[in-house]
Amino acid sequence: MAKKVYQQRILKLQHQLKPKEAWLITNQADITYFSGYHTFLLPQEREGVLVLTKTKAILMTPPMIPLQKFDFIQYQVGCKPQQLAKHLAQLNKQTPISVLKVDFDQLTLTEKEAILSKNITFKIKNINKKIIWKMRLIKDNEEIKLLKKSAKIAATTIAKITQNLKPGQTEIEVANLIDYQLTKAYAKPAFPTIVAFGPGSALPHYQPQKVKLKPETPVLIDMGASYQGYKSDLTRTFWFGKHPDKIFQDRYRLVQKAYHMTLKNLTQAVKKSQVITAKDLDQVARETIAQAGLADKFIHTTGHGLGLSIHEPPSLSFKDNTVIKPSMTLTIEPGIYFSGEFGIRLENTFLIEDKKVVTLTNSTHTNH
Repeated sequence: MAKKVYQQRILKLQHQLKPKEAWLITNQADITYFSGYHTFLLPQEREGVLVLTKTKAILMTPPMIPLQKFDFIQYQVGCKPQQLAKHLAQLNKQTPISVLKVDFDQLTLTEKEAILSKNITFKIKNINKKIIWKMRLIKDNEEIKLLKKSAKIAATTIAKITQNLKPGQTEIEVANLIDYQLTKAYAKPAFPTIVAFGPGSALPHYQPQKVKLKPETPVLIDMGASYQGYKSDLTRTFWFGKHPDKIFQDRYRLVQKAYHMTLKNLTQAVKKSQVITAKDLDQVARETIAQAGLADKFIHTTGHGLGLSIHEPPSLSFKDNTVIKPSMTLTIEPGIYFSGEFGIRLENTFLIEDKKVVTLTNSTHTNH
């Protein structure tokens, strides 16, 4: 991604900072968004910290990390608790800080105690994550290119896998084949790939087991690609065999109806430049399923935003009044689940454009 993209993002956030205020950014996706740094190998470990003041951007990373360096970012080695505290103390001497904004959900107690041990004079307050999310919500042209590529890889992969399923394959084997195809396309799994045969599909976050595929079985595959950090997400549910169960078919058609009704409402609103919210979309899908008397079987949201993170705002739920706007990317994924039997979920990734909605997770993009 071009150097100027990161510089513009940093300047936009710095413009919203108060004098003598510093932001300690620890979320990996946020760090990538502002600096391009993406060498994160272990999500549970601290492998980078970005500090922003009104005039400075400082990226702290472990030693021996390959970096694409920019002249508008200062680079410092070390981001372990004591190293982080030392860097912040030095910054405070150079550019006095009155308030350090941190993400209370991300900062560890050890890090906080290390910072406080330096006899600091500044206050530590919770960061306003909505400011960053508001920026990340609207994708720029460079992000959209990467999202389209990610989605194409995912769609091509799922088509290849589903066309070549064979009896006797285990869920784990199929999941490994999916992950291998992603690797061949210079991508990674966007999240742990879900492959579920039969009853396992009734658990939305099921993980593959040694269950073997048998003829006349419901199959659910939920997978996505991560290409240069940008995520795609899709789910396919189908009957493996020549004699689909009638109950399965009826329930599949219901989920399909909920999916298409939600997409139809979104598409019409976008075409007419009408206001439609994440909550509105969730309500359409939920009411469609409720009319069939199966409201209690729809146990998750209708979809979510995605980008550098697999789950981003907006959340297509009754709690989210975010207005859907051009250059947002989101999924639509209604589903119903029957314990001990099977689950059905249909999902694609969409790009909102001016006057149209584009399905990204088709081998050929489809306009609605």
